[in-house]
Amino acid sequence: MSVCGVLTWLGHKETFVENGRRSDGWDLEHHGFCLLEDMPMPLDEQKLKAPCCGGFRCSRPVLFGFKDNQAVLLTTEAREESFGLGTWLGYYQHMAQAAKKAFPEAEYVALPGHSIFSAELSPLRQVACALRRCFLGASKLLGGEAMPAMGAVPDFIHADHSVEEGTQLVSAALSELSRIKTSKKRRVVAMNMWRNARSSPIKNHHLAVVNAQTVSDEELRAAKFKNYAMGGLQQYHMTHLEPQHRLVYFPHMQDKEILAFKQGSYEVSPALDHTQVPCTECMVTPQAEVHASHVLHTSFLDPTAPSDAVPRKAIACEGILVFMHEA
Repeated sequence: MSVCGVLTWLGHKETFVENGRRSDGWDLEHHGFCLLEDMPMPLDEQKLKAPCCGGFRCSRPVLFGFKDNQAVLLTTEAREESFGLGTWLGYYQHMAQAAKKAFPEAEYVALPGHSIFSAELSPLRQVACALRRCFLGASKLLGGEAMPAMGAVPDFIHADHSVEEGTQLVSAALSELSRIKTSKKRRVVAMNMWRNARSSPIKNHHLAVVNAQTVSDEELRAAKFKNYAMGGLQQYHMTHLEPQHRLVYFPHMQDKEILAFKQGSYEVSPALDHTQVPCTECMVTPQAEVHASHVLHTSFLDPTAPSDAVPRKAIACEGILVFMHEA
């Protein structure tokens, strides 16, 4: 079967991005990502007009359980005005329901916050991009790499946390989730859920994910780095992709679709077997095959996009923790 997609530039290297809609069976467990459909946006687009970028970080994770497979809020203080969520609380419940759709075996879902990203550039960023183009143009004259025809490339091929950083972050989140009790081993998956924030489909600046089955643990270990722009956060970052890496995107994403992809998988267990304790007292151990759960992702410019394409605007809930039933 022929593979369809587009050629773009990532890391100043021509890279093929596969059209995920031309293939069936993307599986969250196997490939590290999936597209959730028929999840209508619960917020009015007018509520997302401003700011272009931003988000919200909760003072503690907002926890949901499930009754008859419907998300039920357990962090009741999140309803209070002082918590600061306001109308976003309904969106978080919607995302908990989406996480349950992605992982039917989920017992609890904890959301730490959300981010809003926009491809619209402020005047200052436009100047910065212009300066970058000048620099790369000068580099080309001096014999450096050729400048991609599309201009400044918004690519950053990364996974949000290294396995060590992710283990610490999960442990920190558990310290705020004493409501969850366990006496046996429990699997916890960290995941991101990303969607279009506009009523019109995305035409450019798509988000793409790397098929986890095409990356090895060794490659991820070699890609570990400290992101000092984020306070020294340890992540995985590749400057470019190799031919064996399959990068996948879903063109024309609508606001009723959610791209879900894993950012870590861990085992939570009590220090003593068969002793029921709060998760605050549990040990966190990363699961084997790190490549299968730390999915690399990036945005990219689409050379086939119409020149008048509306700038992409997206909502991402990052670092969602999905607690499976005890094993």
